[in-house]
Amino acid sequence: MPYAQRPPGRRPRRGTTTAVLAAALVLAMLVLAGCSKSWSRRQKTSASALWLGSSSAELTTSNLARLKDAGVEEAYLPVARLEPGGGDGPLSALELPSSLPEMPINLAIQGRWSIESEERAQGLAKRVARALRQTRFDIESQGGLVVGIHVDITKLDDFKTYTVFLKELRKALEDDVFLSATVQRTWLDKDETPALAQAVDYVVAFVYGQRINEKETGDAWDFTELERYLQTLEGFGTPYQIGVVTLGTATHLSPKGGVKARITRTSLQEILWNRSLKLRPGFTLEGVNRRVYAVVAERTTSLGDWRIAPGDQVRVVRAATSDLEEMLRLVDVWDLPNHLGQVYYRLPNAEEMLSIHSDSLLNALAAESAQPDLTFEVSVQRRTGRGWLVRFGIQNQNREFTELALLDNNYIQVTAANDGVFSTNDVDTGEFYRYDLYRPGPGGEPERTFRRPSILRLYVPLLEGQQRVASDDIEVVVRGEPVFDIQAKFLLTDGRTLEIPSQRWRGGERQP
Repeated sequence: MPYAQRPPGRRPRRGTTTAVLAAALVLAMLVLAGCSKSWSRRQKTSASALWLGSSSAELTTSNLARLKDAGVEEAYLPVARLEPGGGDGPLSALELPSSLPEMPINLAIQGRWSIESEERAQGLAKRVARALRQTRFDIESQGGLVVGIHVDITKLDDFKTYTVFLKELRKALEDDVFLSATVQRTWLDKDETPALAQAVDYVVAFVYGQRINEKETGDAWDFTELERYLQTLEGFGTPYQIGVVTLGTATHLSPKGGVKARITRTSLQEILWNRSLKLRPGFTLEGVNRRVYAVVAERTTSLGDWRIAPGDQVRVVRAATSDLEEMLRLVDVWDLPNHLGQVYYRLPNAEEMLSIHSDSLLNALAAESAQPDLTFEVSVQRRTGRGWLVRFGIQNQNREFTELALLDNNYIQVTAANDGVFSTNDVDTGEFYRYDLYRPGPGGEPERTFRRPSILRLYVPLLEGQQRVASDDIEVVVRGEPVFDIQAKFLLTDGRTLEIPSQRWRGGERQP
């Protein structure tokens, strides 16, 4: 009977209240004991995150707000390298960004694991926890908010001792931070991996794309394999975030395919515009759910710090925004109850032009399909004895790439009006790769000619994000003011074709 309904005038016997409280306390202790295992593991809420580097580009206030609205709410910040045998301590500090991200932070420690003693693993965990306590204090004293600790092991020799380390580290850390650990794609089929996953609050599984230290394999990008990897993760019963590699790489290969070096700080323009490098036949067939570009050196050349000998290859592998869009669409329709979100590895710096910028990440998270934003430029230079010298250009206003094309796409087409024709002797392509001259054919379609051509096509293999390409002086022979009709056709990475309808330009001004 509830206490509020006790019969009036009847007082409890001496000791009854004490007995009831004691019984309630015992019951509560039993409940807590039975639930201690589940209570010790807080539930991570669903959210995606950006992985940062020491030189990653800073996020603008606008992009930061838009990323949060799109569900990208946290950051992973590498702060130390694991040094199991180090005499100065278990961790060696890494260089931090000049400013901390204005979002909750997961402190990441990186390294390899080769400890074979469980006792050593337990001792190391306690020392790491103490060191991270100080690192957390330092970060939070600068205004950062630490919500988690992440252990990013790239090479693992002993699963058992590593799992012991993670369990002990979870015990030694404060209750208000999550502990997570990297799971590599190649670990998923190992019998020891489920126990490793259950030792932490959640895992970050790198199952789409490859980081710079990994040997290239097509399986890492294949969406069919991705679904299998995620279903394996679901079987572990541990919450997980999907590690998505958005960092593009260029690899210098010997003639026999041996890796000489691999970098992220380059651009496709540097590679594709190099006349000593020739596209390797058949490379486009390798780009399943990724972009692959491969060139072979015909003569000695250089690319950044690389000296490239004849027969050497340069191979670029990257995810395009369209690949990321499709991956996110598939993940959204697959049945993945333990999926928490993505970790995008990583936010690039200004020189890492092969990688997905935060602008493109936002485009991938938007409802509409991303595509370049292309605008024309016309600059009238001066009169000649027969007409005018004019320069033509195209500017990509956003961060999206076009696809590579050398034959029937990726050109601007300029038609001279007012009975104008282009001089066949004065076409300086400048930054464009090549040109063709045409005149209108009987059916209206351009036909190639060198006799009084009125149509000029300027080709560019590929436009990168925010790239501008312009010609040098091109002579148009015309009596009056130079007038042009300009259009363009570019191939996109998802197979679509972007066509810009004809625009009328008079002098150097676009007409309404």
